[in-house]
Amino acid sequence: MSGKSVPGYPSLVVGLMTIGGVQLIMIGIVGEYIGKILSELKARPIYFVAEHSVKRVEAETGASASERTAAE
Repeated sequence: MSGKSVPGYPSLVVGLMTIGGVQLIMIGIVGEYIGKILSELKARPIYFVAEHSVKRVEAETGASASERTAAE
């Protein structure tokens, strides 16, 4: 406040910023890891082929979604 420089203050700030940056990077890595674990736990297929097949069959037969049975 008085305009005097405090010795060691820039070093302290740089150290704190470095430690904070490393913490943020580590949180990001852990987040990516947890995201991959959750996507594996869902066990969903990468591509949903049945939707494409149903749309193709509808186009060929002219049937709408309300006319289909549960087996389709």
